[in-house]
Amino acid sequence: MTEIKEPKKSNSKGILIGIVTALLGVSATEGFLLYKEKKTVAVQKDTIETVTNKNEDLINRIDSVQKSLTAQIQRGDLLQSEKDSLFKLNEQLEADKKALRGQLAYVPAMRAKYEARLKEAESKMSELESKSDGKDSLITAQERQLSEYKQKIQSLMDSVSKVSAIRDELDKTVKIAQVLKADNFHVSVLKKSGKEKDDDGMTYKAKNIDKIKVSFNILENKVAMVETKEFFLRVLGPDGAVIYNESTGGGSVEMDGETTYYTSKQEMLYDGKKQTMTFLYHNQGEWKKGNQKVEVVCEGKKIGDGKFVVK
Repeated sequence: MTEIKEPKKSNSKGILIGIVTALLGVSATEGFLLYKEKKTVAVQKDTIETVTNKNEDLINRIDSVQKSLTAQIQRGDLLQSEKDSLFKLNEQLEADKKALRGQLAYVPAMRAKYEARLKEAESKMSELESKSDGKDSLITAQERQLSEYKQKIQSLMDSVSKVSAIRDELDKTVKIAQVLKADNFHVSVLKKSGKEKDDDGMTYKAKNIDKIKVSFNILENKVAMVETKEFFLRVLGPDGAVIYNESTGGGSVEMDGETTYYTSKQEMLYDGKKQTMTFLYHNQGEWKKGNQKVEVVCEGKKIGDGKFVVK
């Protein structure tokens, strides 16, 4: 076999490490984008497709690295054991290149495997460096190229951060859109006889109130989850205090980040369509004369309110 002479100022080991590190780092980043952003909106999907198209370029660059590695194997000043070790490393890089073609989303265990192989490559190249004549100018050029690769990796990581920020913003928007709304509140009263009194102005005499009947509509919301939800009724007297009694179903609930009391609660299967809901409440105490307020809370948010008058 014809002996291949060592190229002038050959000290490509350091740049090989930089290239391999950049390639695997970039691929892992792209895999992260592909895996994380499949469930986001169309604008994020376009970003993923753009990153995916770069994989073939990465594979071509790995081919270039392997050619340089082959040149190192053919050097005449290496021991056969060193050549065998480098040949094995070349085979592993070939397997990694095939893995790049077959998998776009890397799991942590796979990334750890590749990082272990890179450490092995670094160790082998370090041994070769101790036997070669280092040239300061070549080292400087390689360091500059390594810096460029690091900048490219950082740019890709910044892109990941931007996509993550967009995703978080979209999540916030969806959560806001999922908050239910209630309107068309109407309050009537039931006398002790069971007869209902319904006044359009919702003004009632205290002596005629045995129970209040609070009706309202839950508006359509196609974004909200279809599930059984808890609705909390809060009745506030003229002084702003919540009327509640634990013996009649009252308690505490979180509303807009703070703990407050509620008068009564109910569960209802919400299917995303407009629905009507009714609360009946018997106040065991006396009704204070003046303006009364009713509020409805669902999933920690006040979703609507109304009022009536006791005279």
